[in-house]
Amino acid sequence: MHCTFGSSFHVLSSAGGLFAAEFFFIGESLSHTHASHMAVFLSTSSVFTALGLYWLVPAERLRGVQWVGIVVALVGIVLAFGGGWLRGGVSPRML
Repeated sequence: MHCTFGSSFHVLSSAGGLFAAEFFFIGESLSHTHASHMAVFLSTSSVFTALGLYWLVPAERLRGVQWVGIVVALVGIVLAFGGGWLRGGVSPRML
């Protein structure tokens, strides 16, 4: 398959636009939550990418050990953000 300049330009422009949007939303979210929470959200992008590919690309299948990794990562997020849940209440500053 041969890519022309025009098609490559559109693909790269779209990727650049999405990358810029990501940084815009990161900046906006910092006015609503702590930087430590954003760091956890950003580091979970690989988990959500794997789930998105699983649902959007029929040829992409996850093995059992990968599902276990995803569940462990999501449980870790819940425990990290749980705050008041673990002490019998919900913390208003949780997120």
